Amino acid sequence: MVPAANGRTALALIGDATGIDLLIADYAMAEMNGIDLAQAARARRPDLPVVIMTGYSDVSAIDAQIPNALLLKKPYRLADLASTVASALRPGAGSESSKVISLPRRMRQRQA
Repeated sequence: MVPAANGRTALALIGDATGIDLLIADYAMAEMNGIDLAQAARARRPDLPVVIMTGYSDVSAIDAQIPNALLLKKPYRLADLASTVASALRPGAGSESSKVISLPRRMRQRQA
C-alpha cells in the first residue's frame, strides 16, 4: 500500500509509479473529492481500477460521475472492503508487489 495525504499527492504517485494497481478514495475529502481524483487519475491511466467509499445515500449520482468504479457504502465491514478490492483488481494483480494508493478519511470540521 502506498499512502497519500491528499489528492494531489495521489495523482503524483499515479503519474510517477508504474506499479499502482488500484486507487481507493473517500468521496468526501479536503481539497479534491474522490470523484475529481478518480477522473484525474483515469485521465492519466484509463485502465486504473477505482474504489470510492461513501456515506452518502445517493450512490447513483456518484456512480454516474465515474463509470466502472466500484462503490463501497459506509458503514462497511472489513470483509466488504476485502471483497471490493478483490473485485477491483485485475487477475494476477493481487501479488505482494501490488501497490494500492489509499487516501485517509478526512474529518470535516464543524462550522460554528
